[in-house]
Amino acid sequence: MTDKVTEAQKLIEHVCSTYNAPAFMCSFGKDSMVLLSIIEGMGLRLPVIFHRDPWWPKKYKFADEQIAKRELEVYDYPPSAMSLWDGESIMSFVSHYQTGHRQGAILSLPKNIVEPEGGKRFLCGLNEVLKRPTGAFNYPWDCVLIAHKSSDEDQIAGKVTLHCDVKFGGGIGPDAAFPLRNWTDEDVWNYTEANSVPQQPDRYDVANRCEYLDKDTNSDYAHVCIACCDKSKPVSSVICPKTGYEVSSALHAVPYTDVRLDYFGE
Repeated sequence: MTDKVTEAQKLIEHVCSTYNAPAFMCSFGKDSMVLLSIIEGMGLRLPVIFHRDPWWPKKYKFADEQIAKRELEVYDYPPSAMSLWDGESIMSFVSHYQTGHRQGAILSLPKNIVEPEGGKRFLCGLNEVLKRPTGAFNYPWDCVLIAHKSSDEDQIAGKVTLHCDVKFGGGIGPDAAFPLRNWTDEDVWNYTEANSVPQQPDRYDVANRCEYLDKDTNSDYAHVCIACCDKSKPVSSVICPKTGYEVSSALHAVPYTDVRLDYFGE
């Protein structure tokens, strides 16, 4: 554990001494909270990039509390485009964020789609999520620290093994550094316990070191209906749960993009 913390600190030191405008891309999930703890433990204060959706404020209650308590400098901005992904085992909507000053510098952040549940608020994927406001952004950072681990596996891209400590943007976008690259979930929980790192109480069962099954307050999941435009379950028509009317397939009108695996994945 000590060796892995030291390894992470060395990469963070390298980033802060090499780049003119480093930042920390933080989701306030368990891995991000550990990386935030390490960064603050080194006496560093970096600007935080925190991409959030506008529809579910209760999912971000913990994040807002941490931002206020730590007096963090936090930035968010709208994506430049939206699309859907047909993932490994789940559908997702994807926010494509500009990450540089040149065309093609894009960060694609997927969100797991959970089918509407009785009594719970849900969004229309076609008319609300995919048509959310978009825009451009003056991106000032030249390197971002990200709490991505090589041991991670998700329902969209599958195994997301990292192949480098620093992914170079090639002058198009910022470089990206991964201080927790060689960590495991067990390492994250061990560090959390040893250093009393706060974790979102309505998302994580810290005692049992896992996420709760209920995704209502989990910001990685969203209750969204895509019944009329679901590539994995194509239909000619469907009863819309929002209106109660039968609607024709809208699959032709929806942008789908493929999962891009370059510096990560198998």
